[in-house]
Amino acid sequence: MTEQEPTHTDWEWVKEVLAVKERAAMLELVPSQDVKFLLGELAKYKRGAKTLGEIIEKQCRDVLEVTGLHHLINEDGDGAWDVVWMRLFEMREELKDLKESTIARERKRGDAWRDRAQEMDSRAQSLEAELQAAKPQQITTAVELAALPRFTVIRSAEGSVFERQTMWHEAGSRDLKYWTDIALPATVLQMGWGEE
Repeated sequence: MTEQEPTHTDWEWVKEVLAVKERAAMLELVPSQDVKFLLGELAKYKRGAKTLGEIIEKQCRDVLEVTGLHHLINEDGDGAWDVVWMRLFEMREELKDLKESTIARERKRGDAWRDRAQEMDSRAQSLEAELQAAKPQQITTAVELAALPRFTVIRSAEGSVFERQTMWHEAGSRDLKYWTDIALPATVLQMGWGEE
């Protein structure tokens, strides 16, 4: 007689034996310290699973809050989570693009400000150089004073600043008196324009 392969029904007796035995009787086979250790490990895993479940639940609530897709998920937490997570991914890409464009805009703005500052700095340096190179005209006589054009600004030897507002022939002796009271030598601060 040849041996047959055991069938599923041949092993049914194992299930029946295990079902008949009480839990306490089975635990007698395992040393008590091992049972305590295994029960401690089981409790630790249960706590970890509970904490992990709470974290996942909070993250899911946060995702729903950010995406605004509350209507896709019911009270039990079932629903179209794939749509919610896809929307979150799209929002992440939008945020990334927004950050990149903001950085580029700020960089461009910074470059423009830097260019403008360099331009102003260069202009200030050239004006300073012109000012240093230009020697102020000194007026030492009343004749030189009378020859200055209209709107010329001068500083007297005393430090007072004057501007010639009228032409000599219009003001007559009054303007001449005004100008002749200026303590000489005077320095031309800004040359005016117009005829004398």
